[in-house]
Amino acid sequence: MSDLRLSPARLLMPASLAAGSSGPRSGPARALCFAALAGGLLIAALGPAVPSAVAASTPMVDLGEASTYAVLSGASVGNTVNAVGAPHTTLRGDLGVKADTQPTGFPPGVVTGAIRVGATAAQAHTDLVAAYNEVAGRTGGTALAGNLAGLTLAPGLHSTAAAVSNTGTVTLDGGGDSNAVFVFKIGGALTMAAAARVTLANGARASRVFWQVNGAAAVGANAKFAGTLMALDALAVGAGTEVNGRALARNGAVSLDSNDVYSAPPAVTIAGGASAMTTDTTPAISGTTDVVAPGIVTVMVAGQTLTAVPSDGVWSVTSAMLANGTYPVLASVSDGAGNSGSAAQQLTVDTVLPVVTIDGGPSETTNDSTPTIAGTSDVAVGTVVRVSVDAQNLTALVHSGGTWNVTPSALGDGTRTVTASVEDPAGNEGSDSRVLTVDTVAPAVTIAGGANALTNDATAQISGTADVAPGTTVTVTLADETLTTAVQAGGAWSVTAAALSDGPHRVVMSVSDAAGNAAASTQTLTVDTVSPAVAIAGGATATTSDLDPTITGTSDAAPGTTVTVSIAGQTMTTLLQANGTWNATPTVVGEGTWTVVASAPDPAGNVGSASQTLTIAGAPAAGPGNTAPTGPTEPAPTPVPPVAPVVTPTPGPAPAPAPAPAPAGGGPAAAVANTTVARDASQKVAGPALSIGTKVTAPAGGRVVVTATGTVKIKGVKKAIKLTSTTKTVAAGQSLTLKLKPKGTKTAARAAVKKIMAAVEKGKRVTATITLKIVDAAGNTRHVKRTVKLTK
Repeated sequence: MSDLRLSPARLLMPASLAAGSSGPRSGPARALCFAALAGGLLIAALGPAVPSAVAASTPMVDLGEASTYAVLSGASVGNTVNAVGAPHTTLRGDLGVKADTQPTGFPPGVVTGAIRVGATAAQAHTDLVAAYNEVAGRTGGTALAGNLAGLTLAPGLHSTAAAVSNTGTVTLDGGGDSNAVFVFKIGGALTMAAAARVTLANGARASRVFWQVNGAAAVGANAKFAGTLMALDALAVGAGTEVNGRALARNGAVSLDSNDVYSAPPAVTIAGGASAMTTDTTPAISGTTDVVAPGIVTVMVAGQTLTAVPSDGVWSVTSAMLANGTYPVLASVSDGAGNSGSAAQQLTVDTVLPVVTIDGGPSETTNDSTPTIAGTSDVAVGTVVRVSVDAQNLTALVHSGGTWNVTPSALGDGTRTVTASVEDPAGNEGSDSRVLTVDTVAPAVTIAGGANALTNDATAQISGTADVAPGTTVTVTLADETLTTAVQAGGAWSVTAAALSDGPHRVVMSVSDAAGNAAASTQTLTVDTVSPAVAIAGGATATTSDLDPTITGTSDAAPGTTVTVSIAGQTMTTLLQANGTWNATPTVVGEGTWTVVASAPDPAGNVGSASQTLTIAGAPAAGPGNTAPTGPTEPAPTPVPPVAPVVTPTPGPAPAPAPAPAPAGGGPAAAVANTTVARDASQKVAGPALSIGTKVTAPAGGRVVVTATGTVKIKGVKKAIKLTSTTKTVAAGQSLTLKLKPKGTKTAARAAVKKIMAAVEKGKRVTATITLKIVDAAGNTRHVKRTVKLTK
């Protein structure tokens, strides 16, 4: 037959091998192998594989489809699952179960072939039964001992009607004949002890050894077994045992545990097949094998012995420099069981080759899905140029001047390799390749902020993203400006506008990718540099006698905007109402002069604010007989915290809290201003009656006279319950808890208390409002109002 020489730098292979198929391992077949050699390639079709002759007296056992199986069972297959990191079972071949029972333990067990269950394994099981019965029908042969330990056996048929064991090592001696056949016909069970061995010697091969067992078979742990084991019943392979052959159970189950099963000799191929050509004087010789690392492929060529460790089934070595000529190449490999395989090739080195080029250099990007591929060659006019792109194989003729061109059918988006090759009359092949990227999709682009954006920066930074190559130019137009910038790593870009007037501006960004696809994005950018107006009711200065005043104001910000109010170290937030008003109430501030600050933002980030100097004074304004109230003024120390009001059941007085230190100051004229009235957010009630108390501390400078009145409101009850107290005199610098009780007769008071208690027990909102009238020794009068919540 003739050889077909291809491009020096182009590898062509059948789809079955390109997809990882190793092809049939036995039986008549045609093999087609390939070698990727830098200078050339030869594809050779090999003739049918012819089995070597076997001993006439002992024919081979025909396993049919069962020959591809490492493990096959009529019932079930179970593999022990060991701890993570422990050894696991590896089957180099197929795994099958005739019954509709999925094998267990795979994974973590590994099967290099296919797993077939039920109908898909039926034919293989039928062929196993036929092979089993064929051996069972053989007669004659040599009598087989009951224990094989220590025996050396010759090729042929060995049979016994009894069970057989092996407690040591049995040696199968091929006598120098690699085609020798060993058949063992055992009438009972077969048992191999732990660490027992079946050893092959003098050319004996596991693929030509067969054990037919009329019963169960058990191979002990850490043993080494060789041959195809066909058991009638269950077949157990012990932990760590190596099977150089097959484990086949006709009727029973197969059990495995951390085993290596080698169902066939290792396969090795040389890319290019039996003969190959290259123009590379230091050619790369490569191929495939089913042996995995740390297995080694040994290659002999021109007196060199080269080795390679396969990776993902592929191996490669590089020869030293070779002169033009033909060299025999031999690649060999051994598996973990000691089986070997080899492949041979005649490698021709020819360095004279034609030149062919593809226009455009090593790579091109286009947005044309049917691009014209053109180039030149120094071969004769009319020579065929073969062009391969995706799955299209195109041809063109070389024209006068050495030019050629082809146009493929529509190509999908993506990157592919275009290869062009020519062959001169001598058979040398020249080739060229390039990477062609078709990209018809416009790049994705964005402007930060989306279709509408708002800023308070007149020289705003406009930014976004584009999925183009870093360094690609982005063009941005807005107002009367055209700005450019480069895309950064990661796809980000940004430009800074010149001063923009308040109001909306149209922004357009555009970019083109390497293929010429253009993309654009637009945005309406509104510039707003005006802060919202904020006002505090009362203006820049205000005075109040309320120790916890409600602070109010207005703003032209959008309703719902958060207004932040600060006073005396307290920061409060409130929402702007639909009518533009806002209010916030601090906890007890205390008498003195305080700075109030209110601020509100707008959506553009502008913040408007207002401040107020607020004086809190409990006494009337200064006049004849009066002195203006005194008290802390920021940043004076914070006033002494008030003591919580007391609510106690009656009868009996409430326990008096510890006196609070009296504020600084003195003299009757200042007595009212410096009187301390305790306040708390809630009062607790209990028992059949109650009294509500509030603690009053007189200033050091003089006594005060205190009278209290009040009301209790129950949510949902229209009429309030009135409270009253007796008038008390508080000595200078002393404290007194003033108690209030419901007004009226004792019976009415008790009824009112009962009503209040019932409401509190039911969880209703119950509040008490207390008004204290405080008169100092100079006759100055002050009123203090408190509202508290009553709870259990």
